[in-house]
Amino acid sequence: MFRAKILIPLIKEPRTWQELLEFSGFARGTLAKHLKVLLERGLIVDEIDKNDRRRKIYRMTDEGEEFLRDVLKRQSRRLKKEVEEVLQALLEVDSKSAKQFIQDLKKIVEKV
Repeated sequence: MFRAKILIPLIKEPRTWQELLEFSGFARGTLAKHLKVLLERGLIVDEIDKNDRRRKIYRMTDEGEEFLRDVLKRQSRRLKKEVEEVLQALLEVDSKSAKQFIQDLKKIVEKV
């Protein structure tokens, strides 16, 4: 999931190192390590910034989009399972307000 924190900001547009550092919240060394792996796996590419040749711009590849989509699907399934477990535990309480809460939450989960 750590690498997804780098890929998510790249969905809309390419980003600079500094932007990725701010979006991810990683330490510089951690970001450098993950960027290296993403580059080696072909999930992102780096390009020289046309406006400032000292900077690199990072862009997600088609492979990166597919990887991110798979990661987010797995996370969504895991979250849905966890919510269902919580809902089941609430059902066992067998109170009217718990049942209403569960129905409302199920509607929300179905939209995710």
